[in-house]
Amino acid sequence: MSGGIGTYTKQVTSLLAMEKADVHVFAGSHLQTSCRTENNVAVHRVQCTDPQDFQKNVLPVFEHEHILSAFQIIESAEIHANALEIKTRIPELLLIVRLHASNWLVESFKKKYVPFQNKLRFFFGALRRGRWDLGYWRSYDFEHDTDYHFVNMADIITAPTVHMKNWAIQQWKLAANRIKVLENPFVENKLFNAACTKNEEQTIIFYGRLNVLKGLITATKAMKQILKNNPGWNWLVVGDDGNAADGRSSMKAWMKQELKGLEAQIFFYDNIAHDQLPLYLKKSSIVLIPSLFESYSYVTIEAMCAGKALVGSSGTGVASLVQHNVSGLLASPYKADEWRNAIQHLINDKGLRQKLGKAGHRYALQKVGVNKEIISFYKGLVKHTT
Repeated sequence: MSGGIGTYTKQVTSLLAMEKADVHVFAGSHLQTSCRTENNVAVHRVQCTDPQDFQKNVLPVFEHEHILSAFQIIESAEIHANALEIKTRIPELLLIVRLHASNWLVESFKKKYVPFQNKLRFFFGALRRGRWDLGYWRSYDFEHDTDYHFVNMADIITAPTVHMKNWAIQQWKLAANRIKVLENPFVENKLFNAACTKNEEQTIIFYGRLNVLKGLITATKAMKQILKNNPGWNWLVVGDDGNAADGRSSMKAWMKQELKGLEAQIFFYDNIAHDQLPLYLKKSSIVLIPSLFESYSYVTIEAMCAGKALVGSSGTGVASLVQHNVSGLLASPYKADEWRNAIQHLINDKGLRQKLGKAGHRYALQKVGVNKEIISFYKGLVKHTT
């Protein structure tokens, strides 16, 4: 498991396992179906080719475990409706659907920077095949969205932030009282706390998947000028490569082309294990979180726990965690000049880097209160189903 949903799953299952709950995770695998225990959690890998294949293939694996020891609660993300077949087959099983980011939402942001000629090519290609398909300009019909219908099968709907709850209310017309805001847990205080420094390092870091959704077009344009104007500073880019906006080249290749001539100041790292991230954070004083969308943002809370000064995207779930100019800086994910100004401000003011880092660190340490709320929530559900 990787990415935001994988991180959330690891955090919440670790938290519940520490409370002696019997926790199972069912996740897709391209290799084989298997089961192993990881940190007191039974992790079932289900061989599949894609999310739709997983929906079908997970059912017999889940049913086998359910017969051995009946589950009381199942939780699934809304994206790809992973537990749809399970809930259909076992309707009495209490289903929590956790709003992370629907498939349509993710894809719509990925298409933001698709070149105009690519959009036209898709449209005229459909015409040649005798189909009227507006493609990238097609309006969204949520009533034909599988993720939406899966959410409506839920007994309980949760969201990590008010930002994500409001999206579901506006786009899916869900009643506000159906959605409970329950912030994501965070149990890695010690791991990321070890990355705290005085924020004197002349290094900026981005970490996460390299793709359009993570806001790397805006960040790259801003950093191009930042690195030119500040030759003593470096940029660490930590994360596995993804697709560029044209869908043909890789994001890393696009970034390298954009940043040509600045190679001595840029360092790319991939295949980094999650527990190794603090080593890279420790080398840095500024963290960039330029995502076009975040329902929550583990990168944000990790950076705060590490005491780093951060610049995050306004209008996203990042802003639910960061108070502008108090525990970090916020900038529009579509305006490179805002990012350039915010980053330069932090470069110029070491005292501000330290002040924001300390405030963020204090905020991250308060997460223990959220963890207690989450434990209470699940324990209450277990009592209700007993």
